[in-house]
Amino acid sequence: MNRDKIEQEAMNLLRRGQTEKALEAYLSILRHDPRDRRVRQKVAELYLTLGRKPEAVRHLTDVARSLRAAGQMRAAVSIYKQLVGLKPDQHELRADLAECLTEVRRLPEARRAWEEAFSLVERRDPAKAIEYARAVSRLSPGELPPKVRVAELLEQNRRIDEAFDAWVELGREARRYGRPDDQARFLERALALQPDHIPTLLRTAEARIAQGDYRAALTHIQKAYTRDPRNVDLLILLGQALQGLGQVDKARKVWIQAARHLAETGDMERRVDALRHAIECGGDDPALLRELENADAEARRSRIRLHEMSWAAPRTDDEVRVIIAANTLADYGFPDRAREVLDRADSQVKAGVPWKVRHAELLIAQGDRDAGIEVLRSIQPESEEMAADLATRLEVLGHRPEPGASAAPPDEGEAEELVDDEPTDAGRQASASPPSGSPSIGTPPTPAVDIAVLEQEADRLADDGDVEGAIAAYRRILEVDPTNMEVLRKIGEVMSGRRHAARRPSAGAAPASAEEFSEPIALAIPEPSLETVDFGSAFSEVDPDAMASLDELLLDARALIEVGLHDEAQERLRGQDDLEALVVQAIAARGMGRLDGAQTRLERAIQGGTEHHPAYIEALWELAGVYLLRHKLGNAERMLDEVEALDAGYRPMEMAIRRRAIALLRQR
Repeated sequence: MNRDKIEQEAMNLLRRGQTEKALEAYLSILRHDPRDRRVRQKVAELYLTLGRKPEAVRHLTDVARSLRAAGQMRAAVSIYKQLVGLKPDQHELRADLAECLTEVRRLPEARRAWEEAFSLVERRDPAKAIEYARAVSRLSPGELPPKVRVAELLEQNRRIDEAFDAWVELGREARRYGRPDDQARFLERALALQPDHIPTLLRTAEARIAQGDYRAALTHIQKAYTRDPRNVDLLILLGQALQGLGQVDKARKVWIQAARHLAETGDMERRVDALRHAIECGGDDPALLRELENADAEARRSRIRLHEMSWAAPRTDDEVRVIIAANTLADYGFPDRAREVLDRADSQVKAGVPWKVRHAELLIAQGDRDAGIEVLRSIQPESEEMAADLATRLEVLGHRPEPGASAAPPDEGEAEELVDDEPTDAGRQASASPPSGSPSIGTPPTPAVDIAVLEQEADRLADDGDVEGAIAAYRRILEVDPTNMEVLRKIGEVMSGRRHAARRPSAGAAPASAEEFSEPIALAIPEPSLETVDFGSAFSEVDPDAMASLDELLLDARALIEVGLHDEAQERLRGQDDLEALVVQAIAARGMGRLDGAQTRLERAIQGGTEHHPAYIEALWELAGVYLLRHKLGNAERMLDEVEALDAGYRPMEMAIRRRAIALLRQR
């Protein structure tokens, strides 16, 4: 066909007012080349002239989609605005307009378009209402009300897991903004959905403590303890709450127990803090003061990094160039690149102390402790200061010199052994004769007779297997003394079945269901009593090995995803807000087809993280994949560009495939 001739004919027909015939001419061109956007837009214009609005809308929609696929977002915006004027009640058009406006960074207009789309579906399409409310929330990063609306919508529509996550995220944001009242309110909304979630119970207690509402905090701590008595974070919060209530004797014992547990786990910084709190609560015991002094010294030793020492500074121009480049890359979260810089150094630089020290510390930071130790052992000290620092660092890393090997003596304060759990003779003597009015840690006060009798009865019921009766008796004790942690420990044992064999139900008795005791213990918190209780045995079962680290949880979750158990993987990481945890949760959500949830988590990870975090580039990559699945090509391409800007060699084959996918989709 002679396209130019037909188009000229159509224009002549229009000049003569023969619109119908002109339309037929343009349609014949369109049938021959359906991808001609200009002709299709002209066809839509003629349909409008003839009053045939449905056909005009159909063609304009095709034009808008074609412009979006070609990345011509500004042109698409004008078409979508025309469509919204023609079909004001069609929420999908407003959503498409909002996405195009977002792409061209006209964010206030985009937000208004999302709000208008939301108002059209708020009452008749809950799923779309949630989608549009989330879009408004993403365009309002510093505002809480849009996020509250999302959480409320999720809760109203019984999407409990998502609503729980939304309330927890709101609590996290309120904490970042320094608003503990809002943090507590949001987290308590989350607890209404999942009352047994330990991390949220602890965060809520933390918020209440920040408000100074220690009694409310104690209620949350109590619930958490009955379900997880081995949690050291709970001990710390308990110490803060008791100290805030003025129950300094109880608080002191809790702080000491927390310090001992933190010593076992190697968390020296928090151990020092716990010991300082114990001393604030009246701990003038010389042994406790000596333990704080030694713990503080140990914490300082653990912070040493040899490449920061003055004797490890680069000395030649070549060393300066290599070491500064490696330090910069390591500081910005690129340890692999830092090692590449070190590996490319010449042999003379590698023979120097600055290179060896920087290399060793990088190996240790990346988890290869043994290799780092070997490098440090190969260094010949050039001064007493260097020898002392090397010996200290090796000792902190767990290396002990071989018999007969020379080592620089540590400082007098550093050579002193840490005070262990067993008191010294002086400590025993001090414990045996406490000052008047200052009850000792090892000697519990005599409880009131009625509580003692009640506790004996509760123990007997537990021994006889009467779980419900035992818990009821223990609760009556807590009504009198809500901070009696020994009783709380016993409740936890009874509810979790950790009592010894004599406490099991007798033969023929129906086993107790866990559901019978799922209701949290609700106690009225009376005015705080200054009567002391021995906490030594209340937390004696705390086991550091029982507390899985986040690294282990992430490894487990990734393994579960690998075998298709996405829901279990997500459950493992529920409540975790580390950047990598959010990425793994998003991968699990995508595996279950929940693209909204995956996108929300990944965008949260990127907004809250920095490019120096090792998992940041993975978050960008995964978000690009989600955008691709949703055919948001501009967003996907932008994420891929950011990935390549951070690491030009990241997943090269998969990167090429994704780029090809974008090109193919744009040709459609």
